[in-house]
Amino acid sequence: RVALIFEPNRPLLRKITTTNSNSKMTTSRVCDTLLLLVVLFFISFASSSNLPIWGPCPFGSSRHHSLFQALVKTTSSSSSSIVLECSSNILLPLDWSSSTNNATIPAFITRLSPSNISVTTHAWLLDGGPGLPGQDIAAYFLGSGVDFMTLLGRGVAFLMPDFRGTGYYAPLICSDPKKYHECSAELEAQLGPSAGGEGGLGLFSVTAASRDVDFLINTVSAGTKFHVYGISFGTFWLGRYLQIRTSDPQTITMDGMCPPDLSEYYKTGYNLDQVAREFFARCDLDEECTAPFQGKSISVLMAEILLQLEHNQSECFSKVPPGMLPPQSSMATLLRNAAASLVGQTFADVRMLLPPVLFRINRCTPDDLLVLANLFNPTLTNKLFLAAANAIPLSD
Repeated sequence: RVALIFEPNRPLLRKITTTNSNSKMTTSRVCDTLLLLVVLFFISFASSSNLPIWGPCPFGSSRHHSLFQALVKTTSSSSSSIVLECSSNILLPLDWSSSTNNATIPAFITRLSPSNISVTTHAWLLDGGPGLPGQDIAAYFLGSGVDFMTLLGRGVAFLMPDFRGTGYYAPLICSDPKKYHECSAELEAQLGPSAGGEGGLGLFSVTAASRDVDFLINTVSAGTKFHVYGISFGTFWLGRYLQIRTSDPQTITMDGMCPPDLSEYYKTGYNLDQVAREFFARCDLDEECTAPFQGKSISVLMAEILLQLEHNQSECFSKVPPGMLPPQSSMATLLRNAAASLVGQTFADVRMLLPPVLFRINRCTPDDLLVLANLFNPTLTNKLFLAAANAIPLSD
């Protein structure tokens, strides 16, 4: 038996060995041999790869670009002391488990660094989701009051990789993302089997993403002290990285643990449904919450609204001018997604937005239609969620 055990300030491998009278090689030697093969693979792959080429980020006018503007705004320093750059030139194996599949995909990293002093430390930030863009974690830090400027002033650079298959890192895209089952089958067909390796969606597993992080750290942070931080699902990702890493970080931080034996992501939809039903049940027991609905159960109202939208029979949304909102059948999906986002938030003030949304759909005055149109506008919706979560004035 060989166990890889993470223990701070101890060697990477603590070998737990057993003897076998029928074997001429001890487990300890097997472990050393396997580790040597992994290291040699990384060396051979790194020799054919370039160091990161940093340049402008492709965020454009999207909400992610506001990260840089928000950072500058929350500090007394000028924008010239901060550099926000991205790299997408480092090619990584599509299939880490195959020795015959030579296909590669370009990793994507966002870097936030000081421009006026030398960088002495790297902080790698692994975001959650699963699937959130790497740079979103910096926006979370800003809302949590993290003093970026002090850390940047001490020579710390923040590196935020995208999880493979999401964001700007070889994103997995279906012809119709709303058809979940068809989407999965379509992606499997696109990716196909891999000779001697994983193949299909297994190419985009947490293990593959963890090998990405290990390689990127060894390449980008070579000769530099580095720390690794994970939040939410990022802790699940970080835990797998620790099992297969080939270099030791100065520290690791797991913020909002997702233990591997308890994090069953395929149950997310079911769990959100249970939380929503409990939330609605508590509203039904609260006179102030039910008063605008004239005693009607909010869960019953939600079901009626969704049924009307799915059959294009919503009187409220039929009053919306053409082009202001998607078709009613699409609105049913948007409403479900919006409700899941609101219910899934740990911030109570965000979750409490759901009853007013249903109230406005039920009342449906001209002013309500304007609010609903703005709510289901993705740009404003994201701004609304961030503002409620981070206490940022909407006027900003």
